[in-house]
Amino acid sequence: MNRTEMEGLLTQLLFYEAQRQAAIKDAQFWQRRADESRRCGLLDQNKVEQGKAALWQLEAEKWQQHINDITARLMEACHD
Repeated sequence: MNRTEMEGLLTQLLFYEAQRQAAIKDAQFWQRRADESRRCGLLDQNKVEQGKAALWQLEAEKWQQHINDITARLMEACHD
């Protein structure tokens, strides 16, 4: 792997980490809304908001997998 390819992977890594952090914040937002809905007795709204929180959590996990893949490629390149 040459320097340009490595820089490209590092750029992707930074982008993916930013996306992961944003997804985590969205999941936390929807979980707080779901908790508030539950406290107010709005059970249907609570279920919808919990669903949105779960989707954002899955999104964060997807970005984490991309990060893991790139990290593995970078580690492999360092050992070559």
